[in-house]
Amino acid sequence: MQGSGPLREGSIPSWWQRTTLAEERKRLVAEAARPDQFVESENDRTRLAEDETVRLGALILAEAFTPASIQRLYGAIDSWPVNPPAYKNDLKRKIANWRSSSGYGAWQSVTTFTKPGNRFIGSAVKDSNVPDPIEAVHLFAMMASPSVTLIVAVFIPHDSDGDFSPILSKDFPNEVRNVRIRLPGPMGTVRAKNPWSRAKNPYYSMHVAYPSILKREAVDTKIAYLEAHCWEWMSGMGVGRFGSIPLDDRPSMRLFVTEGIEPFGDRRHALQAVDLDYSTQLWSYESRNDYYFALGDSYGPQERRVAVIAATRDNLNSVTGADRSAGQASILGLVDAFSRNHTELIGVWALAQLLDRYRHEISSIRDSITQDRSSIRTARRLNEFLWTDGNDTTIIAKDVARLTAKDSYFGHRIDPLIDVNQLQHSSDAEVPPKYLRQELREQLNKSASDLVDESDAAIRSISSSSQLLQSISDTNLQRMILAFTICAVVIALVALFVSG
Repeated sequence: MQGSGPLREGSIPSWWQRTTLAEERKRLVAEAARPDQFVESENDRTRLAEDETVRLGALILAEAFTPASIQRLYGAIDSWPVNPPAYKNDLKRKIANWRSSSGYGAWQSVTTFTKPGNRFIGSAVKDSNVPDPIEAVHLFAMMASPSVTLIVAVFIPHDSDGDFSPILSKDFPNEVRNVRIRLPGPMGTVRAKNPWSRAKNPYYSMHVAYPSILKREAVDTKIAYLEAHCWEWMSGMGVGRFGSIPLDDRPSMRLFVTEGIEPFGDRRHALQAVDLDYSTQLWSYESRNDYYFALGDSYGPQERRVAVIAATRDNLNSVTGADRSAGQASILGLVDAFSRNHTELIGVWALAQLLDRYRHEISSIRDSITQDRSSIRTARRLNEFLWTDGNDTTIIAKDVARLTAKDSYFGHRIDPLIDVNQLQHSSDAEVPPKYLRQELREQLNKSASDLVDESDAAIRSISSSSQLLQSISDTNLQRMILAFTICAVVIALVALFVSG
């Protein structure tokens, strides 16, 4: 909440009876942070009950290797701590075969990594570089398209590191931030910095963070810590297209497991901080007794780069085929089974993120034309783009357009999830349901088509701008040469006249 107004209200006492600005600031902060009925109701509304738990079952990261970066993957595979070496050679041959085929969706489980000393049950490669908060990492190689190879890592945190229940069940007070005091008149900015000032008419502005905001920030901080460590480990597996962009822009998929509370259900406010309360793109089975898949967008609470999978533990048992009567299947086993059964969904989502990234890069280069008046720098940037992202963009977009051209070719292993918002708000029984597979196919096909058009338009625009700038530079250079020539002729004539 933003707040501003006069710091002193009512009748203003004489100078010697006024409080100092430091005392007024202290009073203002204390009043704003004081617990009131709104803070109590806000905590009650967003508090997780004692018998309810929310855990991050897995953090799923994907690295994309395109024609410009595939050789880096081949080199990185040689350094993977996987034995025997012949297995790594077989994996490289399989990836090379994928890239020369015409299909998509093939995948290969590489291995499971765990840190030495972790109490991991099962076969796993010991890797000391596995992040401390992570119990195990399942690594997959995946063919998103002939021109895009994905390395997908499913990071499963330890129980304590993945448990968000302590944050969601905690009560937060108001937090006052960015308190500023200003004084009107000459030297007001300087006088406002004097804590002993007894100015007559000071004004204040401040920001008050409510409990729901503080709770979300605590969740975001914990997830950002996990993501940073996991991406650092991923960079050791090879740096592709996502690894070359800022950390905050890299895509991630989060799998949440709840107990005692239904994601996107009646008590959604208690799950607001982990984005399990609402989404404009929410998908599930019509019965809603399975799992949810939420895509981030520019209009909903989720970031566009983030996708969320959520399910109760009982429903996750059912999805993965675990013994429902036992009810005690480990989170690690449930997450492993789920990720193996939904590789195509992960691959399609990562491919959509890659196309979005290329559109962002193209728009950035296109807009830079108005900022840079140097023909040489513009031409160099265009040349760099054409040899890397420009070539990748054209090849990948055409691959995606071909794969999504017909419904029969696309997404047969993606579950028939239905748009939940359509189910809730549509009263017309004759309106056909909107399925996730169809929506993803249409979005990818449109993105690929738009990407080709935008890439061609940007290249033409940048080329034309570079040629025009070069023509202007040539004209200016010719004028300078003409001016120097005239000066030289005049100097020569003057010298001849003086010498004669």
